[in-house]
Amino acid sequence: MALVAPAHPAVARPAAPDRTLEQAGNRLNDANTRVDDLTRALDETASSYEQANAHRIRLADEVAASVTRVAQAQAHVVVAEEELVRRVTAAYKHPGGDMGVKAALLDTPDAGGVLHRTALFRRFAARGVDQVDNARRITEMTNGDARQEQIVAAGVTDSVDEWQRHAGALRTALRGAKNEVDAAAENLAAARADAQWRAEEDRRAEAARQAAASLVTQTGSSPSSAPAVDGKVCPVGQPNGFIDSWGFPRPGGRSHQGVDMFAPYDTPLFAVADGVIHRVYTNPLGGLAINLIDTDGNMYYYAHLASASAVTGQEVRAGDTIGTVGTSGNAAGTPPHLHWQFHPDNGPPVNPYPLAYALCR
Repeated sequence: MALVAPAHPAVARPAAPDRTLEQAGNRLNDANTRVDDLTRALDETASSYEQANAHRIRLADEVAASVTRVAQAQAHVVVAEEELVRRVTAAYKHPGGDMGVKAALLDTPDAGGVLHRTALFRRFAARGVDQVDNARRITEMTNGDARQEQIVAAGVTDSVDEWQRHAGALRTALRGAKNEVDAAAENLAAARADAQWRAEEDRRAEAARQAAASLVTQTGSSPSSAPAVDGKVCPVGQPNGFIDSWGFPRPGGRSHQGVDMFAPYDTPLFAVADGVIHRVYTNPLGGLAINLIDTDGNMYYYAHLASASAVTGQEVRAGDTIGTVGTSGNAAGTPPHLHWQFHPDNGPPVNPYPLAYALCR
């Protein structure tokens, strides 16, 4: 993804007028190469974060299920013990009645032994010796569920630590990338000023005019938005990092229905295509969000914004700034990012990664 330098209203005299157009062009190429390296590094860091986040959510779901199983088993134990007490009492009062419990009493020398032995009973769907074996199996299953819960819970703690580590690494990478991109943009602006100054000084020389025209051609668009592809632009400014996270698990049993495009806080967001801002609103999951419908009827959902500069009903052109990257909604505490969805014909969402990759890479 090539960096571009901002346009200047007038030719500025460079700080070092002995620079040549060739040197300015080399600086441009070096900066663009560095931005490409940063983009790949951000994609890799975003991948590590997304994988750790998915693992954390899966383990949390397993713990919740295990807790439920243990609670249900413990409830069965309580009910069974109450039934056992009732039947033991009945056996004392009516010696000729429940022979299953009576056998337990006769085979045990004291009352403490009776209680210890009958603690194995959990369910009493039928009478007979089988109740002891059933109780033992239920006890073992309950203990097994409890042990499994402890194991998975320990894994959750480790997964949260790993997730937090990757989140911190992603935040650090985003800050570092922004600083480097800002520095590269300044270098590009200086290179452009050098080229313009040299072209002005040597405008009567055909070679200088051609070199200046060539450089200006490379640096003639917005500094933050990507070049248009079939009339569309990347929805988030540079630097950014993302992977194909469609279908990744999300809390509450949900699956990811978009692409998370990580970028420094307040990075500008752009209208991906010509269209109209259908809605600017807030919701519990997406926080501050925008729905944009293009001229073909496709809808694009922007979520977790820090701010919105567009309003409902506003017509926009591809590349217009409509908001900034943030952490609103349920993204609080995560690295800043744009959650972006693509709804062809304003229908259900489809995986937006191929489109995002084509526009932003």
